[in-house]
Amino acid sequence: MKKLLLLLSILSFNVSNAQLVEDNRVREQITQVSYPSGSASLRVLDGTYYVTYRDIKYQTINSTQSFTIGDIETLRDFRKSVLKAFGYKWKDRVVRRFTLDDKQFVVGSYTKNSITIKVFDRGIEHYMGTWNLKRFNKLIPEM
Repeated sequence: MKKLLLLLSILSFNVSNAQLVEDNRVREQITQVSYPSGSASLRVLDGTYYVTYRDIKYQTINSTQSFTIGDIETLRDFRKSVLKAFGYKWKDRVVRRFTLDDKQFVVGSYTKNSITIKVFDRGIEHYMGTWNLKRFNKLIPEM
């Protein structure tokens, strides 16, 4: 019985390793933005746009997160939705909520020229930080 279990565990280990497939697709980096607390980049892979960013919620852990935006039209809609949060003073704050790629986004005005972006993925909060208009336009340019 012990030999049978040992044989099954070895075979299952070999089978699980056989499922590893190397991905050589080209990921084109469109923009890269660095800011005091982290960085973010917009990339495209096979016509699908996605954003990779440093989750600045943690100060001792370097946590990199990403979310898929989709095609060029969805990228434009995402950009428009986020830009609607700019231009409000603190007392007139606006909080915009929307869902994309099964992730919930909470974009709130912070000052007249800056916003905060939080991403909720299956109940876990990720914080992209505070973004001014110039930095956001550099990350996701008008296309």
